[in-house]
Amino acid sequence: MGKSLKIHPITIIFVIIFAGKMFGVLGIILAVPGYAVLKVVFTHIFQWFRFQSGLYKQIEENKE
Repeated sequence: MGKSLKIHPITIIFVIIFAGKMFGVLGIILAVPGYAVLKVVFTHIFQWFRFQSGLYKQIEENKE
């Protein structure tokens, strides 16, 4: 899952440690899938915001 979502291995380790400290064994089990869901949701929200706000038009024009 880490390679397909482009998550660095150290990030996965920190997420598992943090979730284990906060939520115990259940947190360890659900840490990486939960992080993946949050990453996808926030990525889509940022793309929507970028499209709606017009703040990034200069960057998009330079790519073309």
